[in-house]
Amino acid sequence: MLTKVTPHLTYANVVSTLCLFIVLGGSSYAVIELGKNSVGSKQIARNAVKASETARRSVGSAEVIDRSLRAKDFRRGQLPAGAAGPTGPAGPGGPAGPTGPPGPTRGATSAGLEAVPPGGLVGVVNNTSHSVEMPFAGRLFSVGTGTFKAVCGPDPCTVELRLWIVPEGGSGQAMRGTLRVLSGLATQSVEKTLTMLGTSDSLPVGTHSVFIGRQITQGTGVSFSATAQQAGSIALGG
Repeated sequence: MLTKVTPHLTYANVVSTLCLFIVLGGSSYAVIELGKNSVGSKQIARNAVKASETARRSVGSAEVIDRSLRAKDFRRGQLPAGAAGPTGPAGPGGPAGPTGPPGPTRGATSAGLEAVPPGGLVGVVNNTSHSVEMPFAGRLFSVGTGTFKAVCGPDPCTVELRLWIVPEGGSGQAMRGTLRVLSGLATQSVEKTLTMLGTSDSLPVGTHSVFIGRQITQGTGVSFSATAQQAGSIALGG
């Protein structure tokens, strides 16, 4: 039977028979032609179009929705820096630091007159009076310096400057070797930068005062002033 059919098989017979089976089987193939601009965002699945599917420079400013991009969508350095914002409020204060070591003994402001032994009243030069605490018996080494000026009145004048010490519970005494003198004629102005160095006699345990003292020993109507004046002391062993 097969030998009788075979000679009658042709290409047209085979193709037509296959088409008949496809039609009878319910399968079909359709060719759809899409119109221009007929595919929009609704027809494209979310995240279906990536950079590899777009031509270089095919997406420009017109295709981007205004304010839809964020800073993270740009490379570092592409966006200009914004203006500096206002200064923020001050933060809370930090905790107090530890107490520092005691500083050197320096003169504190003092004014007026202080009673001393024979010689009368001695004026305390401002900013030179200071106290020194001695935890042991011994001597004090003191130094005073400054620029001192005297303006004489109608008569010649003399102003004596010394380092003075007032032991605790005692009376004042001048330190030996610290005398410095300003001397001028009537109405004359005299100005000198002076340094005084001295060592006290042995002192007991206690708090003692030291200052630069001035005495007007000649003249009337004398004016006196001092600038950059200071004094200090250190305790020495017996």
